[in-house]
Amino acid sequence: CKWLCGLWSLALLLAGMTGTLALERGVRPWPRIPSAFQREAPYRTSWALLIGINTYPPGVWSSLNYAVADSEAMYDLLVNHYGFPPENVLVLTDKQALSRLQKKVLSHLPKKVFSRLQEEGWPVIGEATKQNILDALTTVAGKCGKEDRVIVFFSGHGHTVKLPRGGERGYLVPTDVHLAEKELQEAARVEEECVPMTEIRLKALLIKARHVLFLIDACYSGLAISGRSPLRLPGKVPRAVRYPMLGIITAGRAGEEAFENPEWGHGAFTKALLDALTPTPEQFRADADGDGMVTLKELVSYLDSAVRRLTQDGQNPQSDQEGEGLFVYVPDVHLLQRGKQRLQDFADQLPRKVLREAQQIWERYFWGEKLSAQERRRWQLVVQLLDERVTPAEVAEVQARWTPTGILCVNAVPWAEVVLDGKPVGQTPLRLDEVSVGEHRLQLRWEEGYRTVERTVQIQAGEMTKVGVRLKKE
Repeated sequence: CKWLCGLWSLALLLAGMTGTLALERGVRPWPRIPSAFQREAPYRTSWALLIGINTYPPGVWSSLNYAVADSEAMYDLLVNHYGFPPENVLVLTDKQALSRLQKKVLSHLPKKVFSRLQEEGWPVIGEATKQNILDALTTVAGKCGKEDRVIVFFSGHGHTVKLPRGGERGYLVPTDVHLAEKELQEAARVEEECVPMTEIRLKALLIKARHVLFLIDACYSGLAISGRSPLRLPGKVPRAVRYPMLGIITAGRAGEEAFENPEWGHGAFTKALLDALTPTPEQFRADADGDGMVTLKELVSYLDSAVRRLTQDGQNPQSDQEGEGLFVYVPDVHLLQRGKQRLQDFADQLPRKVLREAQQIWERYFWGEKLSAQERRRWQLVVQLLDERVTPAEVAEVQARWTPTGILCVNAVPWAEVVLDGKPVGQTPLRLDEVSVGEHRLQLRWEEGYRTVERTVQIQAGEMTKVGVRLKKE
């Protein structure tokens, strides 16, 4: 039987709110926030284990293209949109991506905090071996509390084996797997090398967190939970949120292939998941009734239609749940407000225009809007300002880099009026010290009877561009 080459994702995704909601004049409205979550946060704190593996040992499993990108996108979604504490997020990946992801993780953590977490056995970043995956689940179980939520995200290869005495078992394939082609259906060997979903199930039972949800971007046999409770739950939402639950959604049935596509930059299931849960100024795409939150039933319904559409019915998501709890996704709009207030703290250090543009970019990023090339470059500067460790010198650097400029020196014989991008700026000899980087249209003109000279000049950051011309009679 051919091994399954579909993409896996294992995630526990819940989001909550803290504090009270304050509206500002002139600011676009955000999705309606259920009043229950304006007054009281449904969770004490949040934990996440994010696993993405692109590269596998040569042989049976080919390398994937977007599994690491899946885990990076989940990190951004949880930390930047849902307020997950960066110190509560553990990322596991392959050796090739380890250095790059470590830079991302450490950009959110002071060095002292990182060192302390290492000493406490919470490495924050590591290699996605079988033992590390199982150990990480055990560590999460030990750290989380009864009023917490936990997210575990896995993106990589999956595998299904027929058992000798009947039935099938699904597995996650770690980065240190060593199996020959002939061993793929030898249950004992696969059990040794891969992470069984039955083991994931046992680890999940150790987690004290109130809500546990597995989202698996793969097609395999067995959902790993018993499904003793229906998805349609009785009672009011705030009360149901207080009950425990363990749920699972998979990308498809056994025998189906889980797809990834360069146009998406993700697996089909992960793309649909990100589309469903990325906040927008109006509402979640998956918020069918427009009440400002996404329930498990709504998420299942959205993923079912979206994944089928993306894969032309090649994948059919499956779901199940234990327990009577109801988890909800609510964007942490207070994170948006805290970010804007953080930027406002630089009002005496940055020009008003720069500050306004920085807040607009932060808001557009928060709501998942597409950024222009210039906005993407400036977003990196916004991240610097949001870092509590930023120094006055770094703030000054942000200002200098926000709109990079160069120097333009213009001279003409006998002399000329200088017009830059359609606007008169003076007469030669002329030096302009703050010309924005890029291409500009330059005109030099004198009295009637002389030809107007037109040039295109390219301004480089921090460099001087000189233009000298001799005007000629017509």
